[in-house]
Amino acid sequence: MTSARLSLIFAAAAHFTMHLLTALFFTVVVALEHAWPASYDELLSLWTPGAILIGVMSIPAGWLADRWRASVMIAIGFIGMGICAIAAGMVDGPVSLGFALAGIGVFASIYHPVGIPWVMRVTHGRPGRAIALNGVFGNLGVAAAALVAGTLASVLDWRAAFIAPGALTLAIGIAMAALLIAGRIVEPAPLPPRAVSADAGVAARARADRRLGSIILLFTMFMMGLIFHSLQTAMPKLFELRLPELSNGDGLFAIGALVSVVFMVASFGQLIGGCLSDKFPLTRVYLFGFCMQAPMLAMLATVDGLPVVVVATIAVLVGTTAVPSESLLLSRYAPPKHQGLAFGIKFVLGMGAGPVAVAAVAWVQGATGEFSLLYWSLVVLAAAGACAALALPRERQTPPPATVMQPAE
Repeated sequence: MTSARLSLIFAAAAHFTMHLLTALFFTVVVALEHAWPASYDELLSLWTPGAILIGVMSIPAGWLADRWRASVMIAIGFIGMGICAIAAGMVDGPVSLGFALAGIGVFASIYHPVGIPWVMRVTHGRPGRAIALNGVFGNLGVAAAALVAGTLASVLDWRAAFIAPGALTLAIGIAMAALLIAGRIVEPAPLPPRAVSADAGVAARARADRRLGSIILLFTMFMMGLIFHSLQTAMPKLFELRLPELSNGDGLFAIGALVSVVFMVASFGQLIGGCLSDKFPLTRVYLFGFCMQAPMLAMLATVDGLPVVVVATIAVLVGTTAVPSESLLLSRYAPPKHQGLAFGIKFVLGMGAGPVAVAAVAWVQGATGEFSLLYWSLVVLAAAGACAALALPRERQTPPPATVMQPAE
């Protein structure tokens, strides 16, 4: 097996396990309500430091990836996440659990700013499809988290829901480290320098487009992150509240299975978005994701019973169609030699939206006992994101007549 193929396999595994381990707690917390003398909103807040660290640590991880081997950093991420997840399953109180979850956050922060530029350097041909396929594994990790946590917590206990996935992640990290040492995985070549027009006016417009696009993406990426993390965080509790029949018997298993189905189906939105990104202007594909999400979020604020599962699935699916175009737009606007740093900033905003979402979900549920207010608020965020995406610079259809190659800015 070639180094490129091994790299893509481990990149997919890293994306899967990163989302698996960072989403476990949203289902485990439902079991902890019955195991520890604490309320849902108090226990959920234990993840806030971990969510903050996923975002904050993305910038130094991306900066380091621009100067060091991305493949080595991915292996470190596997091993660190695995050890911290195992530790989370062995703690004896909320404080120590909070520290273990924070450790998961630190090592989970490595993947997005390091792994996505790594995939772009490894892949040849259609970047939209490559990023989309890698993104599907991330969504499958989110989907598997609820099922894995619900099953292990029901059959064994909540500790097994951390220890078993942690052991698997650690084993993958050790295997990758062995292949790195053996020279089976080598670092791909850096991205080539960008073609710059010899015409001063065209070059100035291109620089202005990159600046404007970067500024707008700072806002839209944060909106997208808030919406996704709010949906992910609230979904297990939402199903418990809107589907009261699940509270009997193996309720936690059923909730976990439903959440898994939602994210598993929704993961294919990335494939749709990736194919669209290879065929249509990226700005239109990105706008489509925001525009389609708003009505689904409005419905999610009002529906009850089994329809809530259908609406939640569509809401997540249409949101994920925008993910490949967002990554490709960022790669277009960012200098090639600072791709890692750019994606680090992206996930400071995207993943850093996690603690804001967790705090919002905990506050709304604690204050109202429900989530309708949360979803109406997300409708406003989706509308704001759509308005901002409309202002993104449009692709220039006609290439400049003469170009020269120069180093990235």
